[in-house]
Amino acid sequence: MKASKQQLIRLLESRDVRRRRKLYEYYEHYFQQQHSARFTIELINADLGNTLVTRQDIKYIRSHCHLWLAIQADQRDTWHQRFD
Repeated sequence: MKASKQQLIRLLESRDVRRRRKLYEYYEHYFQQQHSARFTIELINADLGNTLVTRQDIKYIRSHCHLWLAIQADQRDTWHQRFD
């Protein structure tokens, strides 16, 4: 198992406040596919090998991921401006 996946599992088990953002970053391709919440939960939990993700996690991620993407784009633009 990859180190980043192990860290994600530890975040989810400890209910860390950043777990949902990290979950989105790790499984972004699942969220882009626009599956139902139930199917997304099944896919992620099957990959993690444990029932760690809940419906509330998926709902939170879907309502906030556009904000995270905007922040990433702003940070990327700022970084490029500094070095151009």
